[in-house]
Amino acid sequence: MWSLLRPTSSSTATPDDTCYTYLDDGTFVGTVSDSPDSPGAGYVGLHVGPDGALYWAHENGDEILRADKNGTTQFLVSTDPTEITFAGPNHDIYTTNFGSGQVSKFDGITHAFDGVVAAVPGNVIGLTSDAAGNIYFSTRGDSIYKYDGTNTTTFATSILPEDCFVMNGLLYATSIFGPGAFRYNLDGTPKGANGNPVDPTFTSGAGNYYSTSATIGPDRNLYVSDYFAGAVHVFDGVTGAFVQDLNLQGPQIQGAWGITFGQPVPESPPLLVLGLGFAVLAKRRARR
Repeated sequence: MWSLLRPTSSSTATPDDTCYTYLDDGTFVGTVSDSPDSPGAGYVGLHVGPDGALYWAHENGDEILRADKNGTTQFLVSTDPTEITFAGPNHDIYTTNFGSGQVSKFDGITHAFDGVVAAVPGNVIGLTSDAAGNIYFSTRGDSIYKYDGTNTTTFATSILPEDCFVMNGLLYATSIFGPGAFRYNLDGTPKGANGNPVDPTFTSGAGNYYSTSATIGPDRNLYVSDYFAGAVHVFDGVTGAFVQDLNLQGPQIQGAWGITFGQPVPESPPLLVLGLGFAVLAKRRARR
């Protein structure tokens, strides 16, 4: 279980963002080290790459970091990144540029910068891709956009969308003022609980959250990280009904910023080889 988050700040110290690991039952395991070249705040977006390694954006450091069995290193340089995704047969790399409202592309083999592929009004915050290689990204301007390799179009409107991800032919989007997550078909039409074709509000039953990120777990339920509550909320993957708050032991997760599941591979660091798990990411939002 992988987890990137910021511990609760105290009056005597403001700790840097740190990557914590947990087992599926919430048991705290340990930490993943910072990059020795760029420790500190500004960690956002967390993903398991096509190679099984762990990737995340270091917004304040203008870089993407990668953790494998050899530790944490700088993977590539990207301006003001908040998310990373991989798409296409070569696993080309896409990153958001928060302040400029842009999405940048890097060659999946050489990692060379391949240009800005999309630019829209507002701050780009969420980023994901589907099996066909289409790129989706969300902005603080209540919009989710789609880039098909040639054109950028408005995919859907949502309430202050934060994170977005594609799973099982559906796009999920969290909201910083929403009830957890919204859900859309890949043609942009809303899909609510139990397949309701009108209401995109999927989650229900546990109030409103500052929902920073979400993903589908191995149990097919929806897991949503809550920045201010310092919690991970679990919802039924079919009905959207609230199930429970996950009981994470160990370090306080106040400031959670992201969540993902992945199966560690043999090349992963030993502390990450402890079974299927999830990850939570938090950051010090100096630029927001």
